[in-house]
Amino acid sequence: MPLDDVRVPALDRGFLFGDALYEVLRVKNGRPIFWEEHHERLQSGLDAVQMRVDMPEIERQMQKLCAASVNKTGMIYLHITRGVGPRKHAFAIDATPNVLIFIQPLDAEDIRRKQQNGVSVILQPDLRWKRPDIKSSNLLPNCLAVNESVRAQASEAILVSERGQLTEGACSNLFLVIDEQIVTPPLEQRILGGVTRLKLIEMARRQGYDIIERTIDQMEIFTADEVFLTSTSIDVMPVVKIQEQLVNGGHPGKMTKTLAQAFARMMESVTGLSKAA
Repeated sequence: MPLDDVRVPALDRGFLFGDALYEVLRVKNGRPIFWEEHHERLQSGLDAVQMRVDMPEIERQMQKLCAASVNKTGMIYLHITRGVGPRKHAFAIDATPNVLIFIQPLDAEDIRRKQQNGVSVILQPDLRWKRPDIKSSNLLPNCLAVNESVRAQASEAILVSERGQLTEGACSNLFLVIDEQIVTPPLEQRILGGVTRLKLIEMARRQGYDIIERTIDQMEIFTADEVFLTSTSIDVMPVVKIQEQLVNGGHPGKMTKTLAQAFARMMESVTGLSKAA
């Protein structure tokens, strides 16, 4: 049905409490890609919040939507709420989850342009709850951080914990290149395990790059040789400016460009077949 015709019940717990999870997947040739990895993360989140859904039916509906959509290349948004129940904090035990799936186009030319030129970022305090590894719809702290980046005419906000450690972007995962080593915050630091992050690490290690997952002090980002971000919507994105300081003279770094090109080739080789197919 047309997205504008979709209606959310007033007592849906996702609407009232943010009691919902979501995933964003790339679509290629009319099929979702890396579904197995997204499925695993989603199932982990569902288990963590004690939510049960008919996953095979969701997979069938997702594939059906992909086949019917005019957007054969783009992104799928999958949103699962706990369902409708009384407006009280305790879970509605007999609630039936509500599921929303839609496809939106992806501006590939805009991504390529930004990859060629690089983007700027700012630092913001990490105000999120203590389980950002669960991909829930409680994104108000992320929205506030991104809004500050927009006010600063930047593309992303890099979040800093109370201990002064970098965690991740408000909408992305973070990587630094330091002395030819690729450094990224570990999953144990309660960051979101991004699928693009996972695929980039796997690819880079196969190609012989030295990847280190460790805590990163916020000051390290200002002395890093290169900085880049990853997510489903941006692939590998070079950062050329942090606050008012340029990275690599204001140009995408050599290693970042090489990784971005290699990741693009890997994406081209993905067939689009998935568990949902």
